[in-house]
Amino acid sequence: MRDIKFRGITLNGKFVIGNLSVLTKDQDSVVKKGSYISNTFGRPFAYPVRPESVGQYTGLKDKNGLEIYDGDIVRRLETDWVSQPDDDTRSLEEYLNGLASVGSVIFLNTKWYIESCGDFSVGQHGFIEVIGDIYENPELLKES
Repeated sequence: MRDIKFRGITLNGKFVIGNLSVLTKDQDSVVKKGSYISNTFGRPFAYPVRPESVGQYTGLKDKNGLEIYDGDIVRRLETDWVSQPDDDTRSLEEYLNGLASVGSVIFLNTKWYIESCGDFSVGQHGFIEVIGDIYENPELLKES
């Protein structure tokens, strides 16, 4: 069973992870309507987050053990066998990065996808690595 958790950016620009609550009405004029991520420490507190920044955990981790969330930008190498030509002077890492595709993680029609790369699961396609997110690093998608 996978963990159901969410991530969002607080009003001061930091990511928080926890349970998601969306309030549509003011409750006793104490809590304002909006999106909130509760902390994982069991205290009755929730961080207000920017609604457009909320993303769900995919249940998967990248090659470095980082959790992959909706809205992450990932690099995926789509081959199990790579043979660098002898006349290619790039380092192996530069060569592999040149073969990899980059896209953002989205949830669509009951499946997780990497936009421009198709559906995915870690371990079946060489490697997947989180390199940023669409909120803080949108330029990574333009560079690819």
